[in-house]
Amino acid sequence: MMVNLKSLNNTIELSDSSISVLAVENKQLYRQIVLSFEEDNADENFVFSENFEPFEFSKKGLFISNAIDIELNSKKLITKITTYLETISNNELETELSQIRSELISFADKLCFLTDFDCTYNSDILTPDIIKLLQFKVGVPENTEAENFILFILLCSKYLKTKLFVIPNLHLYFDTDELKSIYETLIANHITLFLLECFTPKDRIDFECVHIVDKDLCLIDKFYY
Repeated sequence: MMVNLKSLNNTIELSDSSISVLAVENKQLYRQIVLSFEEDNADENFVFSENFEPFEFSKKGLFISNAIDIELNSKKLITKITTYLETISNNELETELSQIRSELISFADKLCFLTDFDCTYNSDILTPDIIKLLQFKVGVPENTEAENFILFILLCSKYLKTKLFVIPNLHLYFDTDELKSIYETLIANHITLFLLECFTPKDRIDFECVHIVDKDLCLIDKFYY
């Protein structure tokens, strides 16, 4: 996977075996880039491609604006997880589903018998009805911010089929040891990250490949840590 910064005609290789970092020390350009992602206009500044075929960022990518304020139970993600739960319920818990439906119908019959008026109910109880009733959510007991960040990315990769994650200011929120742990986990799971920083990271962290645009909009060759 590749990304090209249009204004400087700079091409960056994006890989699931390293972490690509674009350090933009020119504040105006950095603001422009971050705002374009926040406003869903990333393609105005970048050309993303896979196997030399351009693609719209919104089709394969996800911009995470704040790595420590993660919406683990976002509507889009929960919808996909719910669909997954419906599938495994139908495939692996068919007997249990049949029993639940039978119990619900029996319960409804008894309620109708106890009313002082004629009533009817929907006896065609489907798997999505049962799953929706249970209101499944992603549990995060005692998780750290870094753990929630990793979990969110892994879930989005699996259930939303997201192939590229763009994150600004990761070095601002996490220390060196936390970043190493994040990188190792995501690389082990073949996750592609593209980091945007407004300064050149001082710490040398394994797996990072840093590309620098200085204050004068001059490109500095990439370097690895």
